[in-house]
Amino acid sequence: MKISLLITLFLAICVLSIAAADAKAQSIAYGISIVCADDVQCGDVGTHTVDGYSGTWLNYNAGLYYDPDVIGDIYRTDNPETSLSNGRSIGYSDIIPAEVYLGTSNYVEGKTYCTFSQHAVWSYFYYASSGLWFDPGRYDLIGNGNPPWPGLPFIYYYVIPRRHFLGTTQACITIPLSPTPTPTPTPTPSPTPCDPALLASCTDSTVSIYLSPTALKPSGTAGGTNTARVSVCITPAAANQDASFQLVRRPTSLNSGGHIEVKHTGQRPLGKLAKASGKTGSDGCFTTTYSPSHISGIAGVNGTITGTAVGADVGIAVPGFFTLLPGQNYNLVGTTLSHPSNHWGTPGTVDSLPLIADDYKALFYGSNPIPTQDKISFNDMALEWGGKFDLGEKWSNAGHHDEHDEGINCDVRSANVPNTRWNDLRNIFNARGFGIHDETQTNAPHWHLRFGVPTNDFASVIVNGIEQNANSFVEVNTGPVTPGYLLEQAWSATFDRETTQDEWENWHSQLVDAKTQGQSPFLNKVNALEHILFSESEYLARHRTDEEFVGDVFASHLLREITQQEQTYWVNYLHSLPIGLPKQRKRITLIEQFESRQAFQDAIFAVIAEDAPPTPTPTP
Repeated sequence: MKISLLITLFLAICVLSIAAADAKAQSIAYGISIVCADDVQCGDVGTHTVDGYSGTWLNYNAGLYYDPDVIGDIYRTDNPETSLSNGRSIGYSDIIPAEVYLGTSNYVEGKTYCTFSQHAVWSYFYYASSGLWFDPGRYDLIGNGNPPWPGLPFIYYYVIPRRHFLGTTQACITIPLSPTPTPTPTPTPSPTPCDPALLASCTDSTVSIYLSPTALKPSGTAGGTNTARVSVCITPAAANQDASFQLVRRPTSLNSGGHIEVKHTGQRPLGKLAKASGKTGSDGCFTTTYSPSHISGIAGVNGTITGTAVGADVGIAVPGFFTLLPGQNYNLVGTTLSHPSNHWGTPGTVDSLPLIADDYKALFYGSNPIPTQDKISFNDMALEWGGKFDLGEKWSNAGHHDEHDEGINCDVRSANVPNTRWNDLRNIFNARGFGIHDETQTNAPHWHLRFGVPTNDFASVIVNGIEQNANSFVEVNTGPVTPGYLLEQAWSATFDRETTQDEWENWHSQLVDAKTQGQSPFLNKVNALEHILFSESEYLARHRTDEEFVGDVFASHLLREITQQEQTYWVNYLHSLPIGLPKQRKRITLIEQFESRQAFQDAIFAVIAEDAPPTPTPTP
């Protein structure tokens, strides 16, 4: 896909038009982004301001069933992580459009400004008996909407809003430099030959960026392409030109797939590039591979050749999620400022949870109403776009909350359920097809449910030195583990941060090369990586206790949280080593002993090669 900036001297407009596929263009939504600077069209001649407009409009047919929604943001391309002006608006039917008027006095000649808009509609009609939404326009990009229900009585429809994301628009302008007096040219004997190092300044050249595919799943989730190929090219083609890529967050201060960025510590991970800089080839292109992070959202990729930069965006999400709506026999709990919507899941998960609450109510309360404080409390499921559901607003949490990324899980609080009912409630869970991870004895007592995956797919654990099937013991990542996912999880578990670009390029290439050589070379390379990480001064400076160290080993090697039985066994093993042995030597001995276990080797042998992304097709 070719991305180029829409540049005029004063005004730029981008329009998105979405027509319902099955409504024969009768239900139509329009999205628009406008940006202008200091001219008659802005209405502020001489004020040196940049103004923007974001709008979502509906025609009459669409307005019968939907309200428009828009989120707008102005940013400068040389500092895309800083929002200069932003806002949100929800309109009413086709009468009042959703409009956001933006403006900033940050006016710098020669700089490029963009209005970025996210467009959506809200549907309101819901049929209680079937749990279906009335989405005649089929604007729902995940489920393609639901058909009308002919002949059903109107009294069963009631109003609860639901948001359908339509797409984005973006318009950019570059503020021209003020004219300067042109001095009288001095005649020269002959023209100076073109310098290839300054190619962009002495030829009529164009720089373009190509990215394929533009939609990926978060690292560690099942199915889908997990890498993209990205190229930056110069036309006419010129070889041996300096080229580079940079990952950027744009726009900032908005909802990133369910995460509110400003409520998190540090910056949202954007993924990694196999190589961030190099030289163009004979085709005038520099190409590399992009790997998404475990966090959903939008990642921007900027490509630069000879000082000219262009950009493209890639969306990172798990498609097919629906939200669990409030119900009569259960409570929805656990929303936070960093994750304001935490009850998303697959259709099977969302459909089954209310049935569990109905079964519980019928068993213990019969036809009587159930008191609010006694209702089943459904806590964390998944975020709106899936991916890692981090705890403590830290983006990583390697080995924690591992199964809340694909919409097949839900945590159910146990504190308000009498102990005498626990066995009956477990039977209800099992009858509805859930695997159960019992965490009622933890600091946050609850049951962790997994739907749609057999319970014997839970990982094996090591108890008293003997490997056993965990079943109800432990949460594990249910998606594929690639060399890139393993690398980031190991870094997060040991250093509590993501890799730098240089660290990624070094170790990722080593792991990928070792994987192609076979299981034994790959196992040896992973062992070498783990020993280096746990011996680094950065890890030693964290001063981890023995219990924390053993937990770090599990998170780094098996990519999951340790159980209490496992922690007790391995801490006791550490303490059983000779007293005179230095502390660090004891820990290395434990790692060596751990790496000899079949559970670890099986986990490493299960790592799969990363998908080879398709080659982008340049467009003229």
